[in-house]
Amino acid sequence: MIGINTAILSQTGTYSGYGFAVPVDIVKKVVNDIINYGQVQKAFIGAEFIDIDSDIAGKLSLSNLDGVITSYVQRGSAADKAGLEKGDVIVRVNDKPLNNKTELEELMGYHYPGDKFMLDIKRGDNVVRKQVTLLNGEGNTEVLRSSVYFSEKLGVEFEKVSKVERDLLKIDNGVRVKKIRNGFFRQLDIPEGFIITNINNRPVETPEELANILEKIKGKVVIDGITSKGRRVYIPYRFD
Repeated sequence: MIGINTAILSQTGTYSGYGFAVPVDIVKKVVNDIINYGQVQKAFIGAEFIDIDSDIAGKLSLSNLDGVITSYVQRGSAADKAGLEKGDVIVRVNDKPLNNKTELEELMGYHYPGDKFMLDIKRGDNVVRKQVTLLNGEGNTEVLRSSVYFSEKLGVEFEKVSKVERDLLKIDNGVRVKKIRNGFFRQLDIPEGFIITNINNRPVETPEELANILEKIKGKVVIDGITSKGRRVYIPYRFD
């Protein structure tokens, strides 16, 4: 096996066209991670990149289209700690030429938090080297274990939202509704994927804390959260 197909771009509606697949080595890593840790160990660099086209190359006086441009660096991320800056052109990774953004993203998929990259960066007229230590979703290099919590009384699975996602959503805390089974929670009409941030203006930090509050709370309740599309909503209830 070479890879697993994830999408096909077809002009005819049949299975002929351009196929997109996940390389088998990444599939093996995902499977091993789930077996060994209960979840995939994702490594983050904490930056966004764009490919170089002819217009960008002309503006930056680049001799070719190889490499990627750093378009955003998240504060406190691996990239930030390594000293990457917006506008840096990454041309080599671990002494190997970097062609485009897709190549960099695939390379990241093979690695774990704590792994190190040596980057050659074109910054103005100079080329500098930076070592980046990849981080996990909580901003450190530790192995993360599955954080799913099931409340039998509520009939729902909750999971903590990672630091990476919290930063993207610009929230300090949050617990995601992962899976709704049969039980009380289904009556609240809150969909899977919804992130609960506050209950009656009280921040919720962990799945266990959220379940404990909902299992005991009475009277008027306002649940503050974010939909899967990133929209903040306030949902009022009355628990008898």
